[in-house]
This record gives sequence, C-alpha cells and structure tokens, in this order.
Amino acid sequence: MCRRFNSGPAHSTTASSSEYFQAMNYRRRIDALIACICLIILGTDLTAHAAQSVQLETTRQADTIVFSAQGFNCTEATLTIDLTLDNMTASCPTHVSVDYERNTLFPALILTPIDARRPWHFRYTYKSHVGCRRHGSATQPADYDYGLPYRRGETHFVMQGAFGTFSHFKGTGDEQCIDFQMPVGTIICAARPGQVVGIKDDSDRGGPTPQFKDDANYIVIQHDDGTYGLYEHLCKGGSLVTLGEIVNRGQPIGKSGCTGWASGPHLHFGVYNNLSGSKWFSYPLTFTTPNGSHQTLLEGNTY
Repeated sequence: MCRRFNSGPAHSTTASSSEYFQAMNYRRRIDALIACICLIILGTDLTAHAAQSVQLETTRQADTIVFSAQGFNCTEATLTIDLTLDNMTASCPTHVSVDYERNTLFPALILTPIDARRPWHFRYTYKSHVGCRRHGSATQPADYDYGLPYRRGETHFVMQGAFGTFSHFKGTGDEQCIDFQMPVGTIICAARPGQVVGIKDDSDRGGPTPQFKDDANYIVIQHDDGTYGLYEHLCKGGSLVTLGEIVNRGQPIGKSGCTGWASGPHLHFGVYNNLSGSKWFSYPLTFTTPNGSHQTLLEGNTY
C-alpha cells in the first residue's frame, strides 16, 4: 500500500494594504494558543501529523505575493498547486505542478493584484509527493533485474503482487508494486543502487483503515535512469541511511514495520515516477532470485 503524498491545508486570504499582515499575525497567535490548549488538555503531539514533505509558504513583497516551497524530509518532490483568485493574476496557470529539487527554498509562483486600489483575494491548496516527474523520453526505462529487498538467504511470502485486489488495483498508481510479508524489524536492503532522496521514519501509527494512510514510514531512492524505488511501512526510527547518501545494491537501508495503512507487518516495494503532486505510475518489475534472473514475482509465492 502506498500513500506518500502530503496535502496542504486550504488557505484563503483577502487583503487591502496592511490588513493582510494584521490578519495573519492575529491568526498565528490564535493558532498557537489553540495548539497549546490542546497539548495541555489532550496530551496530543500535534507536530507529528503536521509535518509535510514540502511546505508551501507565502510572503508579501511590495504589491506581490510570492509562494515559496521548502522540503523537510526529502531533497526532491513534485508539488501541485490549485489557486482561486479574485482581482489577482498569477505568474503561471492556476492549476500547476512544479518540480522541487535540492532541498532549498525556491519561489514557486507570484501573485499580483490587478487593481491594487480594490480588495483582492486568493485561496490555494497543494499536494506534494516525493520525487520529480520524468522528463524527456516517455518510453519505458531500460530493463533492470532488481535484487530482492532483504538479506541473502532469507525468504519472504508475497502477500500482494502486481494488480493485487487489496490496494494495487488499476488507478492507484501502485499497480506494479510488490508487498513482502515480514516480521517487524527485518533488515531491508537496497534492490538497486542510487541516491536517497526521501526519508520518513518518525511514525509509530498504523492500521488497516485509510485513516492511517499518511502515517507510513518510508525510504525513497533515485536510480540512475530517473526512476524512484520506494520502500514503505518501515518501523519507527527504521531508517539506516541519510538524505543524499549514495547506496549500493544489497546494502542494508532500513528496518521493516507496520506503519501507515497496512493490514499487517510487511514491506511495500515499487518503482515509480510522478505525474503530479498527487498522482504517480509504477513500472513492471523483474528480479534476480536463487531461481535465476528476470523473474516476475507472483502473489502467493515465497522467494
């Protein structure tokens, strides 16, 4: 099961002159007060679920609003922004996807009032997903036989294969992914060399319903052909690598778990590229196993 995108909350702003800043400062104080009250009364850790792979922020510069994106647990991602404007114009379409790279703050778009003498208003939502879109040729990447994503000598049951009916069905983006049943804490190894571009391992929540979909821990590795390998449902603190690290095939990179939307402990493995901040597609996979090369793993078998 694979749910690696983050949805930003809806934002709405109406302003004329300094009213914008006054309203935002007041709102920040109220939000901070509410958060403190919740922490005291409920004992809830609000920061864990507020974390985003990429956060979108707005700043006012003279008569313009600048949107900037900042990554926190990834070095690259696809960000999709939806805008609703009143008396404003944007530097790009009101529905736009941009590629965020190199873990730096970068300007995503600019809004400008059409008539600054009149009140203006904008509203936006956004979603982000680790990894950039595939550019250039849209053809299938070169064939590659992946290694099994665990230590040599181990065997694991494929509890869900390509086009599995539980969560790999058509339209999910995960059609070609593989779920390996394995006990929590099993060492996960890189199935292909590459560079680590996304890590989340701060969650200890998981369950069999969609409410847990944003709680999955994962590692994402970019390959030399621009595709991304996903290792998902890791245990809390289960990453053995760091952002930007170059890893070799067979290298231990993490520990399996049962975080996120999961019916039981397992490793979700897939190779994908993004279409937008909320849509992606996965590639068919073949593996080298003790039985030979170019093997397609079938649901219900052990490898």
